Amino acid sequence: MDPKIVNPDSTILQQVDGQWQKLAAMIVWKLAGTSTVRLTAGDMDRFNAEFSPGIPVLLTQGHADAIELQIVDEAAALRIADHDSKMRGSA
Repeated sequence: MDPKIVNPDSTILQQVDGQWQKLAAMIVWKLAGTSTVRLTAGDMDRFNAEFSPGIPVLLTQGHADAIELQIVDEAAALRIADHDSKMRGSA
């Protein structure tokens, strides 16, 4: 399993496939407006250390009127993916 994509069958992931630049631009716009967001090597190190020893996973959930993004640890992502796969086909 690719650690970056815990649930490749996720409907929302299929819908946003190939749209990462647009999503990143919208996130920067929403959080920083017209300001610049600068990611340094130190930022990347601190980000990875916060989730150590797991892998930080971007949880992407689709709603009728929004896409919700949240960072979770690997264990939570695996639990959510398992639940999602069990619920497939359920209302």
